[in-house]
Amino acid sequence: MGFHALDWLVFAGYLVMVMVIGSWFARRQVNTSEYFTAGKRVHWLPVSISILATVFSGISFIGHPARVYRYDSAMIAWPFAMLITTPIVIYVLLPFYSRLNVTTAYEYLEKRFGLNVRLIASSLFIGKRLFWMALVALAPSLALSAIVGLPVTWCILIIGIIATLYTGLGGMHAVIWTDAIQFIVLMLGQCLVIIMVAVRLDGGLGEIWSVGVADHKAWASLEWNLSAATFWTFLIAGVFLSLSDLGADQVTVQRLMCTKDQSAAAKALWFNCLFKFPAMIILLGMGVALWVFYKVHPECLPMESADYDKIVPYFTVHEMPVGVSGLVIAAIFAAAMSSFDSGL
Repeated sequence: MGFHALDWLVFAGYLVMVMVIGSWFARRQVNTSEYFTAGKRVHWLPVSISILATVFSGISFIGHPARVYRYDSAMIAWPFAMLITTPIVIYVLLPFYSRLNVTTAYEYLEKRFGLNVRLIASSLFIGKRLFWMALVALAPSLALSAIVGLPVTWCILIIGIIATLYTGLGGMHAVIWTDAIQFIVLMLGQCLVIIMVAVRLDGGLGEIWSVGVADHKAWASLEWNLSAATFWTFLIAGVFLSLSDLGADQVTVQRLMCTKDQSAAAKALWFNCLFKFPAMIILLGMGVALWVFYKVHPECLPMESADYDKIVPYFTVHEMPVGVSGLVIAAIFAAAMSSFDSGL
């Protein structure tokens, strides 16, 4: 159907909304505690949603469904990995951070081993996050540029400048609340894609499921083969990655320090763990839905297999109604900015 004026209006409205939220929280910035930990009084629910939004980046929004389209849904192992690591973080690491009353995980390293160890660890973190932020901005920009026609440089500038402005103005308050709203936009965009596919199929959601299972898209290999991308390899990798992300990464630790006490932080982690299941099912389900749609309507997909990484924005622009396309593209930008502001 193409990208129309109404789509641009919806997209622009979303960008204005996040800037207004950042500006609103700017007036609260009176000291460093307020800026970096939101005065330690943020409710656990937006903190938990903010952690979720950080993990579900623009790369996830575009890349995970594309992986399902090419292969299978083995990445469903990630939430199971979090079931293993979340109790470790809550009962071992969280009390540790609370006792120390730190703002960063690296303050402990200085207390225990000295300044040099702290500087090395924090430098590694900053380097990792700088590369991560670059990918978070670049990957969706490449896909959006190819489909929507917006230059890659403009996409990167939109993500980078707006996220930097509202983060700089509003501090952690702005980051947490914009992340929460952006995650809602992100989830809405994913659900709309699945709904639009179901409406276009005679069998609706049932057909998506049955064809997805038959074609090994709504499926994960349980073969014990550590050299292949199976459920078990994703589970093992997920345990180590989530233990790092939840337990030691400043992106998460700083958010947990924004809650009023250890109990609230634990609730945020449990909600993050449990809600990861439906969130991942919807994300991977979007890939299954797109596979079924283009199997039924192969004439609608002129692209080669090398371009399947663009399958989500392509469907959004060419198959979704005017206005809804703008909302889904806004969701892709929301996913990118909710990760970018966390790195900042």
